[in-house]
Formats: sequence, C-alpha cells, structure tokens
Amino acid sequence: MKVNKQTVLYWSADNVIKRWYQLYSGDLLVDRYVSEEVLDDATMTFFNEIVSIMLHK
Repeated sequence: MKVNKQTVLYWSADNVIKRWYQLYSGDLLVDRYVSEEVLDDATMTFFNEIVSIMLHK
C-alpha cells in the first residue's frame, strides 16, 4: 500500500478509524467511540492516543 503522508496529516479520527478497520480488527475503546457512546475526557485522551498510533503504523 502506498500512502501520501501529506494527505494523511489532515485525516479526521473517523477517517483514520474507517481505514484502519479495513485492514485490522477493531479495538474495544474505538468500538465504543464508533457506536457514539459518550466518552469522558480521560477516555477521549486515550482514544486520541490510539488514533495517533493507528495513523503512524
């Protein structure tokens, strides 16, 4: 797979998740976000870290 790094820098969390799930299985926390569950601030901080990891893999 070829990735345009300039484009990826501007992807939303939803876009990163959608593309990640096309290649890999889900994550419990991300599944909660996708199902529109309200996440507290601490959980959202952790969620954003997970998305950042997804983006840089």
